[in-house]
Amino acid sequence: MINGKSKRISIDTFMTDKQKQLFANAKLRTMCIVNKGSKSVAQIVYEVAAPEYTDAGKVMGIDLGIKCLAVSYISEG
Repeated sequence: MINGKSKRISIDTFMTDKQKQLFANAKLRTMCIVNKGSKSVAQIVYEVAAPEYTDAGKVMGIDLGIKCLAVSYISEG
């Protein structure tokens, strides 16, 4: 918002090569600029296609959880 009106502006950004690669095939949604100390940080919502996984009969899951730091499960026990 500039002077009470919504307006598009251009800003210079710094992105890593990984971020550039990620956004190259992403559909950008919304962005919010947040001031953290002397820096401004962009929080970006984006949409990407779900990766395709092959099923080799083995499954592993990890839950970072809130109470427990990490819990894991492997289908082989």
